[in-house]
Amino acid sequence: MEPHYLHLILALNACTMLPASWDKRFIRSLGVFVIDDSLSERQIEQLERMAFRYRKQLVWHMSAYDLQKVLEPYYERRRQEPTPEHIKNHWVKP
Repeated sequence: MEPHYLHLILALNACTMLPASWDKRFIRSLGVFVIDDSLSERQIEQLERMAFRYRKQLVWHMSAYDLQKVLEPYYERRRQEPTPEHIKNHWVKP
């Protein structure tokens, strides 16, 4: 596991989340991982989404460099995703 993901898991564990939320259960389940274990692609994607969701709280719990390193792939994927046609044409005047 890359060190910035380990820092992210520890920082997300310190964030305030809704009681009994899926996010909290997911982070606590990742907390039992040993450092040598690797994360799957889907787990990494979910961690990046959660880092974006809780980014204002994460500023207090991890360095800006680690947070930027985690969020860069998330921003890249969002830029590359095509916009669905029903959203593109929704506000176009005839």
